[in-house]
Amino acid sequence: MIDKLKVISMKKWVILVMILALVFVMFSININPNIDYIKLNNDAVTLSKYDEHSYSVVSSRWTNITDQPQIIVTADEMDSGAVSGSAYQYSGDILHMKENQIISFDVTIPQAGAYSIQLNQRDISTSILPNKISLAINNKFQYVESEVIELPTFWEFD
Repeated sequence: MIDKLKVISMKKWVILVMILALVFVMFSININPNIDYIKLNNDAVTLSKYDEHSYSVVSSRWTNITDQPQIIVTADEMDSGAVSGSAYQYSGDILHMKENQIISFDVTIPQAGAYSIQLNQRDISTSILPNKISLAINNKFQYVESEVIELPTFWEFD
């Protein structure tokens, strides 16, 4: 009787292993290694389109980028609502930005090329989530990554 139970139990294990192997083989056959799209914000984007508009892909092709003089745009040049940053231990003027607020300003670029854009920011909110911005140039997102840029927050405790 005990030997019969062992044989039945062994048969169940063999059948289970065979079923699992069969399922694995079925999924392996259906996997397409040549995926030609990715999902961004629940939208399918072809890799070729992503490559054209991806800063990380485009910037890897740039070579011989030289240092150029800086063009500095101050807060008061961006918006007439600039206030002194002294209350926030900042030596220049600042802009208080609210959620979904848009700011635009004009900058004359001397020649076409690759430019670096830098931003000083201080998070004065009570949220633990990072602030996010978007950056459009001439009302167009130059790269996929410029649609959502997370600004890092460095916490200081007294």
